[in-house]
Amino acid sequence: MHIIGSPTDEFNFTLNVFYASAFDPERHNDFTHLWAVVRPTDQKWSFANSLSTIIDVKSKRRISSVDVEWFDLTTALSMTSDVIRPTLIVPHMFCSQGTTAYKALYEIMKIPFIGSPSDRATYGINKATTKAILAEGGIPVPPGQTLTKRSSLCLDLIPKMPCIVKPVDSENSLGVSKVNSLEDLKEALSTAFGFSNEVIIDKFIQGREIRIGVIERTLPNGQIEKEALIPVEYIVDQSKIRPTEDKLQLDQRGLPLGRPPMQKVRFLSMTDEESLIKRIQHVALEAHNKLQFRDFSIFDMRLDLNGNPYILEANLFCSFGVQSILVAHAANLGIDDKELFKIMVNNVLHRTKCQ
Repeated sequence: MHIIGSPTDEFNFTLNVFYASAFDPERHNDFTHLWAVVRPTDQKWSFANSLSTIIDVKSKRRISSVDVEWFDLTTALSMTSDVIRPTLIVPHMFCSQGTTAYKALYEIMKIPFIGSPSDRATYGINKATTKAILAEGGIPVPPGQTLTKRSSLCLDLIPKMPCIVKPVDSENSLGVSKVNSLEDLKEALSTAFGFSNEVIIDKFIQGREIRIGVIERTLPNGQIEKEALIPVEYIVDQSKIRPTEDKLQLDQRGLPLGRPPMQKVRFLSMTDEESLIKRIQHVALEAHNKLQFRDFSIFDMRLDLNGNPYILEANLFCSFGVQSILVAHAANLGIDDKELFKIMVNNVLHRTKCQ
């Protein structure tokens, strides 16, 4: 059963529909698929054998029809556990509640799912928590401080300018600013606090921007093999950050339309930069293990001008469509979307068998 949408707001609902709609059940016809959609207006659920029954995938709007029935949370959970009884859940809700609270519901219902458990997902979605755990484990992260709306700004702890101000739990650079002077800091904090009650001020790492995925594979003997994939580099000015418009196209209402058409990215070459790739992969595996993630993870990094990697944040989202970032990374190693999805399903089935 695929769970899609968002209980949070229309932005996250639309974004999650965009990602999830890339999953093509016809490419995974070894399995029977059912869709559950959660809408933000009242957190009600609807179920269908085809996503297009509930969602106009092109416009990403919910279909208004008497044939589409919506159920309150209690009824929906009862239907899921007592009537549908899915073998496993594929989560497509990557907002804060979808990543954490809804995963906890699956755990309470004892329905296995692809991805990290709710407590580890809580670590992953909060950038301050991620950073603290990694720093404690000796894994490189940018120096800085975390603020709440009630805490006082300690000028002694502010990194040397320029610095990055960002909400602890937003994605796609929403609310993120690069600050070049103390005079600009107040406005950047105000912007970030508009997205979260907690904000990070980090030293800006001038250099290359990198993303790398890690996947787990359960072997026939039950051992778990972990592999860091080939990193990709986003081709950006090394003195700047990627803003939201470099990651998403937004309509006039501020809702996501899709990826921008001119995003420049390339895979690092084992021929040209083998030692650097292995260094990045080592850091990614160390972080994956330290945070105790499960099945897969994605890490955003900056390389300083000497090639030293610093982890900026962790991401635990993948819809397993052909355009998904993790799928693209795996395909670079010869693992297509069908095989990657089977690997993830096999991980879940083996965990279920061992429980």
